[in-house]
Amino acid sequence: MKKFTKEWLLNAFIRAIRTFAQTALGFITIGMAFSEIDWMMVLSVSGVSMIYSILTSMVTGLPESTYDGKLLVDDHGETTKWLLQVDTPIDDVTAMKSIRLKVDPDAVLSAKQDYPDET
Repeated sequence: MKKFTKEWLLNAFIRAIRTFAQTALGFITIGMAFSEIDWMMVLSVSGVSMIYSILTSMVTGLPESTYDGKLLVDDHGETTKWLLQVDTPIDDVTAMKSIRLKVDPDAVLSAKQDYPDET
């Protein structure tokens, strides 16, 4: 997965916004009056956590923007066929505890396509 693609930037931004909100929630105590909250402190620390989140994503990557393959759905035949396209060697896939798939809505498949035997 190439870093800094449009998908990566969107996922990094979403993660940073969530981090901002979670940090802000940590500063707001239930039962406090609105006027008792130090809003500058909440915004300042939450903003720093947002920057930290983006920098962490740059260093470690984003699991939500990395896929091991695609799930292709062919519903043009007599029955619906689910196909799996894996981008890594099958031996590596079988050693994984889980894989991440992305549904490809632009997949153009045909009912005449050869499918593996379903035994």
